[in-house]
Amino acid sequence: MIKLCNYDDATKILAFKKDGKGIAVYARQIAVTKLEDRDEAKQVLDELKDLINRTHEDRQNIEPCYKNAGELKYLDVFKLLPGTNCKECGEPTCLAFATKLVQKEVSITQCSPPFSSQFQERREKLLEMLQARGCKAPSRS
Repeated sequence: MIKLCNYDDATKILAFKKDGKGIAVYARQIAVTKLEDRDEAKQVLDELKDLINRTHEDRQNIEPCYKNAGELKYLDVFKLLPGTNCKECGEPTCLAFATKLVQKEVSITQCSPPFSSQFQERREKLLEMLQARGCKAPSRS
């Protein structure tokens, strides 16, 4: 029901992102980042309540994924970029682009070389890595 979320068994906290907001669900409270006002907070909490209730109702049909993607590191991203420093993305180097990509300041679609047939294998790995860590990335194909 909730993709790309993390549950910490030690602290009993479920954390995930939804619509650009960071959400942490504790045993007796919920924390949400980037809220504009009380009205938005109420709307987000109502949506979360509905999501939690739907998840509970469908719990018999849900198979949890225990795979831990780990932290996204800029050097891992950099190794999968073309390394041409072509500046098509607006950054001076591929390393600068990789750093901003990890910080979610840019999108992988701003770098066009990985989407050419020449970089298909790297592209597949890169998109998988980004998607597993909650970054916006086009479908792998």
